[in-house]
Amino acid sequence: MFRPGRPAGFRYRSHTSPDWWKPIVFIGIVGMAIVFGQMFYARSKLPEIAAEVAAANAEIASVFDELTPPAGAQPDEPVEKRPLIGGRRGKWQGVTTGVRWTGAYMVPGDFGPIAEAYRKRLQGKGWVPFDSTPPSEIQRVFKRGKWITTISGGEWWDHPRRTRVRVRLEWDFLHRTDYSTL
Repeated sequence: MFRPGRPAGFRYRSHTSPDWWKPIVFIGIVGMAIVFGQMFYARSKLPEIAAEVAAANAEIASVFDELTPPAGAQPDEPVEKRPLIGGRRGKWQGVTTGVRWTGAYMVPGDFGPIAEAYRKRLQGKGWVPFDSTPPSEIQRVFKRGKWITTISGGEWWDHPRRTRVRVRLEWDFLHRTDYSTL
């Protein structure tokens, strides 16, 4: 039947069309496929993560020795060794994905020259500066592969002039290796 004002062949469909549920089901199926795909991916990576974390644990003592403080430094705190565990939520929840060592030293002098000495020594061993621009006055960050080290100056004293320097060395499976700045 032809009605004036409507094109020929126009058929009115109400919102109660029998096919309204098909796009919703399609979106639900795609969403579930994504979730289950991520779960499968995470489970398939667990052996690789465990093997790389074990290799990093075996290597970390020698890498931490590269970060020895300048001459005249005294240990201020014992070296703290801690595993890095995936976040509270997400596909790596409860999985050990890395390792972190932290040590503090009392070093004679100001932080600027100390950080410069670390920069020269670490760049000679293949570390790359990983600081944001401009570099921080109290912290320097260096990267080599999945290793990241942070040299930070904490408290300082005038008599005699000395600075507490914290050295943090971290390896994490989730660190990227394809960029050199933050």
